[in-house]
Amino acid sequence: MATFANVPKGKLGYSKTEVDLLIAKARDQYSNVSAHVLDWRELSNHVFTMEKNGYQPAAVDSAIYKLQDTFAEKELSSRGADSEKLRQVLSARVSRRKGRRFQRSGVLGLGYSRSQVDALLTMVGEHLEGQNELAIGEVRQLVFKLQRGGYIESQVDAYVDRLVEYIQTKRFAKPVAAAIARPVNVVDGSEYYSQRGHQSH
Repeated sequence: MATFANVPKGKLGYSKTEVDLLIAKARDQYSNVSAHVLDWRELSNHVFTMEKNGYQPAAVDSAIYKLQDTFAEKELSSRGADSEKLRQVLSARVSRRKGRRFQRSGVLGLGYSRSQVDALLTMVGEHLEGQNELAIGEVRQLVFKLQRGGYIESQVDAYVDRLVEYIQTKRFAKPVAAAIARPVNVVDGSEYYSQRGHQSH
């Protein structure tokens, strides 16, 4: 069983039982990929209960990121993967007007800083166009300030998850033959494509 450093006495850390259970599942998954016990795309989404004298969050988070990289490489390097669909999802948000790229939490509700999230999407757009590189470690460590009327957190978090998945796919997946793409609809200036030879999921 994995052992992580504990937080200082009396401080709050991740539940040891929950972390150990996740690590045990990860080991099972590594031994038997076809079991699909865990999806590497969702590994970093696990939320642990905080308890006194628990595991140090930073140490656990780092281990989970390494597990995600390991599983991503193991799965993606063994088969072809098409990153174009993910690219289209990411690009569609980038093409929206600043301040309107995600739904807002409402005047009285708290959400992520619109200016900070918009700045990220500007960098994502440049990354997709090959103008700069986004390091996966930096993406994983993103922290946004909260503001009233900010972007809904769950939507932004889901977008960041897809960004991580896109970077992983570009890193590890075997290249696939380019599919013929044709525009089938245009909504709010964003083109959606159907890919011949690829099933929609």
